[in-house]
Amino acid sequence: RQLAPDGVELVARTSGDFAEQISDVIDQITRFVTGIAVIALVVGAIGIANIMLVSVTERTREIGIMKAVGARRRDVLQLFLVEATVLGLVGSILGTGLGFLGGYAVTTFLEFPTTFPLEWVPIAIVVGIAVGVFAGLYPAWNAARIDPIDALRYE
Repeated sequence: RQLAPDGVELVARTSGDFAEQISDVIDQITRFVTGIAVIALVVGAIGIANIMLVSVTERTREIGIMKAVGARRRDVLQLFLVEATVLGLVGSILGTGLGFLGGYAVTTFLEFPTTFPLEWVPIAIVVGIAVGVFAGLYPAWNAARIDPIDALRYE
């Protein structure tokens, strides 16, 4: 230390310092990927809600006929919520499959080791279903409130 010229600072680093730096980088990557996942969920929810709103508009006459023959608001609400739930379920299953394929592609072509935690698969599917239900609430509520007389006149 006494042989070092003025203005030069000697620093000793341990393997723990390097491990901490790597941990910080991994935490930043995890936050970035989580942000992308949240944005993807919001976009998916908007897509499901849009599809359901179009479905309600296209099936207005059908809803009117259902209500005219005795269907209750709850029945119509349930019909559209089940449809939105199925959209969320199918989307989450396809998304999980694409995640598997993407991880395999990265591992194979880039020779970058990846792991896919299988315990997250059921969580991903449940989140997909929840997004479907949440996105389908407003369109289903609109469908349930349609007046049968107005719906039968609708073209």
